[in-house]
Amino acid sequence: MKRSAPRITVTLLRQFNPCPEGLEAFREAFPRGLTVATTGPGRARQAKRATVVGLDIGWAAGALLDAVARAAYREANAVAWAAYQEADAVARAAYREADAVARAAYDEATAVAGAAYGEANAVAYAAYDEAIAVARAAYDEAIAVAGAAYDEAIAPALAAYREANAVAWAAYDEAIAPALAAYREADAVALAAYDEANAVALAAYREANAVAFLEAFHNQHNR
Repeated sequence: MKRSAPRITVTLLRQFNPCPEGLEAFREAFPRGLTVATTGPGRARQAKRATVVGLDIGWAAGALLDAVARAAYREANAVAWAAYQEADAVARAAYREADAVARAAYDEATAVAGAAYGEANAVAYAAYDEAIAVARAAYDEAIAVAGAAYDEAIAPALAAYREANAVAWAAYDEAIAPALAAYREADAVALAAYDEANAVALAAYREANAVAFLEAFHNQHNR
């Protein structure tokens, strides 16, 4: 017996109280209704069109499929979802690997700059300690009367330390700037590659999901 091709129409969908946006999306994708294709390539084209306009396939499966067809759809959907997760995992691993390489290069560059900063800061702090040692001794000896004198005595040393520290910090910032820019650029490239791979995998899943629904609906009609 020749199998007939079932149709999905706006009139049919209205019986299940779809959201206005979803009904309009269906009307846009299939102005004359959808006669489910009897061949795999035909269903694939219809599925692609349905996903492009954002039709809610899950809702359609719940509304239009009976228990037997819904079980078949869910089984096929599970296979499609597993394929998507596998593709996403591969893309995510590639991103993490690329990001790790970029991060290692950045860490290496900042380690050198950090060491230079630490060394410059240590020298400046040692000079500061040495400069205030005499003032501290005088302050300890006459704390009651020499507080203001102590502050006055260490002010030049403190200012010199702060200035030296600022210079060292500016040199650190300048040293890591190219490394930070390179890391951000490499990370952006890796993330864009992941987004692209994920988008392809997600589109493939959505199309496979739509194909699974169309096949289940077709088989339900011809049981």
